[in-house]
Amino acid sequence: MYIAICDSDVTVRREVKRIIKEKYNDVTVDEITGLQEYCINLCKQTRKIPDIIIVDVRWEKSAAYDTDGIGAVVSLQILHPEIKVILLTGFIHYASDIFELEPSTYLTKSIEKKKLMEVFDKAYLEIVQEDKGVIL
Repeated sequence: MYIAICDSDVTVRREVKRIIKEKYNDVTVDEITGLQEYCINLCKQTRKIPDIIIVDVRWEKSAAYDTDGIGAVVSLQILHPEIKVILLTGFIHYASDIFELEPSTYLTKSIEKKKLMEVFDKAYLEIVQEDKGVIL
């Protein structure tokens, strides 16, 4: 299973990765720093498609890419609806935008290990069951 963690904060990326790897040592976890470029490369299929993507919704538009974190996830979901999306936010005013995305779930920062594992376990189990042809 392949997991991508997209957050501009290296501390958050490393902590999320550490928590996941404690329980799921067999998964591949990449830390992504450039969300827009990463999503564009996924859309072009020049990158491996993640099973689960954990994304900070607060990414600023850049000069090269005219989209923010939410826009990048929307584009990704259109082309790859099978990806389980877990959104991270430290800003509650993004809540209405988050629900339009229909993520697997979302978490607020600071990230609590127990909550992260609850939502990650759910997404992981959904993928395993889908791979086995089990309908939830």
